[in-house]
Amino acid sequence: MKRINKYLFLDVDGVLNSDEWYHEEWNKDHVYPQGDFDPKCVDIINDIVSKTDCKVIVSSSWRTDSNLQSVFDKAGLKFQIYSTTPFRDHRGKEIQEWLDSQTEHYVYAILDDDREMLSCQNKFLVRTNGNVGITNEDANRVINILNRNDMWNDKLNSLIMESMKNHDAVRTTVLRAIKTEFSNYATAKNAKPLDNAAEVAIIKKLRDQRIDNAEQYRMAGRQDLYDNEMAESLILNEFLPEVPDDKVLALGLVEVCALQGCEDGPKIPKSKMGIIIKELKAMFPTADGKQIADLVKSCVV
Repeated sequence: MKRINKYLFLDVDGVLNSDEWYHEEWNKDHVYPQGDFDPKCVDIINDIVSKTDCKVIVSSSWRTDSNLQSVFDKAGLKFQIYSTTPFRDHRGKEIQEWLDSQTEHYVYAILDDDREMLSCQNKFLVRTNGNVGITNEDANRVINILNRNDMWNDKLNSLIMESMKNHDAVRTTVLRAIKTEFSNYATAKNAKPLDNAAEVAIIKKLRDQRIDNAEQYRMAGRQDLYDNEMAESLILNEFLPEVPDDKVLALGLVEVCALQGCEDGPKIPKSKMGIIIKELKAMFPTADGKQIADLVKSCVV
């Protein structure tokens, strides 16, 4: 699979430092630390860069400091700043403008204690708690986002090798088809990151193609080809998530509402109904669209 650039948009305050650490340093030395970061947070960021080989783009207001690389070096950050985002009136717009200027294929993650992002960026945002800074749990989420393509590639290669050893030609054909489609998606012109919704859509498309083909072969009396297409469709079904029930959808709705700033749980202003339906569909791509729409409408105030 063609190499894809990995970008990490890095905030500083609330990520590399924290309220707890500042207060601890102040109480210890009676000096408010300037230009220093919480060593625990520094180690975590270094670990992310090491495990993903990502390029760091500073999106923090700290990017105004012309000596920021020296500040990072002094704090023990073991990477070179790749770039900084432009200055606009909205952080999400700044990040999107930077991404729109890229001509090569990429995946990205955002580390920030603020949720001032565009709705399309929420699934790539790992929001930290500014009181404690970045945690190992936050880091694992970032690594999973940035390494998603790599993990799928490794997983599929392993499954292909296993199916070949078992002389399972049908399964091998299906796995190679998935790998090819994922690669084509990730390297297409103006490609978007390969997220869960895209993965499900690709596999559903492959599955539906085989079901359509099977019907054509059935009508033509070609039982052998019909059986092969149906066998492939059943294997593809193994990679599709189950359709979520109402309880799972309701839990997802609470999470989406929180990301959209609905502070009172799933009480949704009419002005946000459309974007919340869209985000919930992205979270549960196998769910029935009407089921999602009805759930959201029932919570509109």
